[in-house]
Amino acid sequence: SEADYRKLLAENKARQVLHEAAKLPKLVVEDYPSLSFPKGTEAQNARNITTAQQFAAKYTPGVDRLYNVLAPGEADRDKLTSLRWQAEFDLAMGRASALKARLDGYNSMLAALKRGKNFQNASSTTWNLEAADAFETESSIRKLAERARLYLDRVAKEHPGTPWAKIAEDELKNPLGWTWKES
Repeated sequence: SEADYRKLLAENKARQVLHEAAKLPKLVVEDYPSLSFPKGTEAQNARNITTAQQFAAKYTPGVDRLYNVLAPGEADRDKLTSLRWQAEFDLAMGRASALKARLDGYNSMLAALKRGKNFQNASSTTWNLEAADAFETESSIRKLAERARLYLDRVAKEHPGTPWAKIAEDELKNPLGWTWKES
């Protein structure tokens, strides 16, 4: 009954935040960020990077909202006894953390490039940003990626053969960090 469901939610913060997260508008990342930044004048470089940062600015509020709704549930996650609730919370928290790590990392890498980055090879003319399991900027992004891996690995290991595990495994195939390559 609805009363039983409300009682179930009230008993555990992880359940409650999953319910609240489900009420949020669907979060869809529809386009792809700029990854190539040719060397130009300082003004051209700043303009190109600022334009690329608009990708992060577009999606960060929705990602942060989802992450911030789910994060308070971490304290009660271990109190979940139902495998279904465990899988649902771990997958939601893992995916939200992964998306936040990728997006914050992308923006951070662009900010570092904007501050100035010198080519190692004198013949290089372009910085290319590539997805990687590397974290060249803030340690907070690395920690967020580690949290994402913890949750996603747990789903894959503790719920094998389920749709949750498949989604977690697919998410783990994509790197959570970024690295610069010059060409």
